[in-house]
Amino acid sequence: MRRRLQKCFCLLLSLLLVLGTLTACSQSAEKTDNNTVTGNSGKEEAGIYDGIEPLETETELNFGYLTGSHHGMIIYMIDKMGGYEKAGIRANIETFGNGPVMVEAMASDSWDCGTIGLGGVLTGVISQDMVVIGAAARDYDSLRIFAKNDSDVVSAGNTLKDFPDIYGTADTWKGKEILIPTGSTLHYVLSTGLSKFGLSDTDVAMTHMDVPGINTALRANKGEIGALWGSFTYADEMKENYTVVMSANDLGIELPTVMCANPRSYEDPAKYKAIKKWMELYFATVDWIYSSEEHFDKAVEMFTEINEEAGATGTLEENRTVLENNRHYSLSDNVKLFNEKTEDGSMLLIEAMHNDPLLFYIKNGSYQKGDDTKLLGGYFKADIINEIAAMKE
Repeated sequence: MRRRLQKCFCLLLSLLLVLGTLTACSQSAEKTDNNTVTGNSGKEEAGIYDGIEPLETETELNFGYLTGSHHGMIIYMIDKMGGYEKAGIRANIETFGNGPVMVEAMASDSWDCGTIGLGGVLTGVISQDMVVIGAAARDYDSLRIFAKNDSDVVSAGNTLKDFPDIYGTADTWKGKEILIPTGSTLHYVLSTGLSKFGLSDTDVAMTHMDVPGINTALRANKGEIGALWGSFTYADEMKENYTVVMSANDLGIELPTVMCANPRSYEDPAKYKAIKKWMELYFATVDWIYSSEEHFDKAVEMFTEINEEAGATGTLEENRTVLENNRHYSLSDNVKLFNEKTEDGSMLLIEAMHNDPLLFYIKNGSYQKGDDTKLLGGYFKADIINEIAAMKE
């Protein structure tokens, strides 16, 4: 009797172990976290997209964004998590070194929509009627100008009473060669900083380079002063050899990056629907990122992955700092920016965030009088933002 009970117990235990193994395997194949299911394609079909209806007709969209950018990473995340497939979008993604170069590519219809910064907005709207359709992410903290620790700009220390974190004097800045993507947000930061010393762009020698190239040059100790953005600015190697001598934050500059569209794509009915669907995916992804620490950690991992694939290497902690200090805009943020006006009622809030820097550029001679009139000519469009918001009500 005792042997029979032992035999039955062993058989029962074996069955329980088999069932447990099968259950664990099943769960492992289906779930990667509380919100994500991994499909046979290897891509992640996230539950965050379950409420998004697919397009009636599958549509191809070509996306553009800037290498290493935190605003562009959402485009990448949607692809990795299977959002485009679910929404009926055939996505082709291309990266660019800076905004003006991305705008040049738009002339040949290389991209339909994407994300871009201040330099790209000004160039795109004024020269090619580019449409601004949403606010993507804040772009304040990681816009920084670096100088070698042994530079006389650094040794001069902080000499401006109203801007105590800005380094140098007019004399130490004059004639300096600065590696920088001209026409970009970093150019605006530099111009603003120089103006605090009574200087203009013509008082320094700007050498145009893409940010990844500047990062490589500075790490190789080739260049006294250079401008960086994104995760490049938080690298430990930069802290060892260089000092931040100017930054957007320290100058009180608040800049957004935006979602933009090729005007021809925006006017195409099928493309318009697909672009709207992309923006739905974008806001759903942003909400997911900031809904929990677990999701934020996953976003940091994916941001690091995209940077590595694009050759913009950075550690998890560096990329985490970028995302912590430059939050993405939510749908509700966008409704406000694209519908509410400045106190004098002259322009939308999102327009003012671009017009103020443009007026500065016009004063400096980088843009012409009348360009501000063009900028405010109806190219910041709330149509898609308001349509998505209405769907959520």
